[in-house]
Amino acid sequence: MDRKVDDALWKRYSTARDTFNRRRGSHFAELDRERSGVRQSKERLCERAEELSESTDWTATSAEFRKLLADWKAAGRASKDVDDALWRRFKAAQDSFFTARNAATASPRV
Repeated sequence: MDRKVDDALWKRYSTARDTFNRRRGSHFAELDRERSGVRQSKERLCERAEELSESTDWTATSAEFRKLLADWKAAGRASKDVDDALWRRFKAAQDSFFTARNAATASPRV
């Protein structure tokens, strides 16, 4: 291959690669910003769930947990490891409340 042709091809390739890398970088930076926002949102949901986990107002708190779960689903996804850790935290608070509610409502009334 002629040196001039080789240089021209290399220049075209290099320009295309640089353009791709810039766009890829901005795409992943945007994903990181979105995931950070989702993380903050889900952390607030976890905090609220933990506050509610000790409640004995069974009806209102059950409705609030349903709303929190809908908000959780609407929030989107954070990175997998963060999302999984936050879900375990949210689910633990939810399970704590519903276990207590089920125990209280299942016990015979005197």
